[in-house]
Amino acid sequence: MIVSAGTLLSVSAWLMATPAQHQADTFAEFNPRSLIWLNENERHSLVRRSEESGVQMAFAPLRLSADRALARSPNPIAEIIYEGHVGNHPSRIRTVAHLQDMVALHDLTWSWVLTSEDRYRMGAADYLLAWAKTYQPLGNDVNENKLSFCFYAYAVLRDTLTEKQDRQIRVWLRRIGEVQVARGQGGSTRGNRAIKRIKIVLLAGIALDDQTMFRWAQEKLQVVLDLTLNEDGSTHDFLRRDAMHYHMSSLKALLEVDYLLRTTRRSLYAKTNTQGGSLYKSIAFCLPYIRRERTHLEWVGSKVKLDKQRWEAGDEEYRPGKPWDPLKAYGVLTLALPFQSELRPLRDQLIKEGAKRDAWLETLIDSIDFAND
Repeated sequence: MIVSAGTLLSVSAWLMATPAQHQADTFAEFNPRSLIWLNENERHSLVRRSEESGVQMAFAPLRLSADRALARSPNPIAEIIYEGHVGNHPSRIRTVAHLQDMVALHDLTWSWVLTSEDRYRMGAADYLLAWAKTYQPLGNDVNENKLSFCFYAYAVLRDTLTEKQDRQIRVWLRRIGEVQVARGQGGSTRGNRAIKRIKIVLLAGIALDDQTMFRWAQEKLQVVLDLTLNEDGSTHDFLRRDAMHYHMSSLKALLEVDYLLRTTRRSLYAKTNTQGGSLYKSIAFCLPYIRRERTHLEWVGSKVKLDKQRWEAGDEEYRPGKPWDPLKAYGVLTLALPFQSELRPLRDQLIKEGAKRDAWLETLIDSIDFAND
């Protein structure tokens, strides 16, 4: 719901009259970090910069986390129960506890890249193998998007694995990609879920050097772009969920796909689809909200039953009429900077205002050699 500041009081009064169940509870979320695929040369460049104070400060929390991961055992799960469940559902809470292994795998892998210490390499391999032996792919795009870093970890570790380890992991990753393709034949062709499916298949194509999967992802991408990005800059998910939250989710997923495709084609960022929409326009669409020139009240007109169920379960994040917080645009603006440098002052202003900064994401983006793409 798009409103001016003057209508907030009347909306607030409506919300106060709307019954909702409030309870002190735990609401489980797991949002994986943006995956920035550095190639071998870019990783070497990052290692050469590892003595720089900025890189050291960004890396220090990852190494601490990696050390903690080495002190415990992997905790894989056979089935991810997450999508479609409210945040305080017991199965979702348990799943999120298991998914902390993805944080461990991420931090162990990068710790090995930057330090060359075998303990980190072996730890990363242990976590990846544990999941390859346990998790059974089902093709749910939301759930398996949370395993995205497994593809990059394999690409980084591949040359250090035994033949048996390599075979186990490759078979598993290929199965994830194949099931996504199978589910994608009759699945959604628009919005952030369709984009996430494309991203997973694209990751499988890159990690396994599987041109069939790579081509499938590229062919599906144009259809999804046409149906997701509107000429006025809005997105399918923004209109369906009445939430800037999902508008940003779509943009984040598309920007991640753009980074993955950067060595094979021109950037998607300014590319106009058949409807006249583009990533550039959809970023521009949200700028007045980020600058606080306009306010968006989230979820008021959502057509999705789950959004109402989340609020009825007491999850404040999904309260109808809750003003969207511009600080949440930090990640999307950071990903967009290489394609639109004039966004930097606005992104930096969000940091000054208290946006949660991801110094590691910024470090990885700074390591990309766009000139040679």
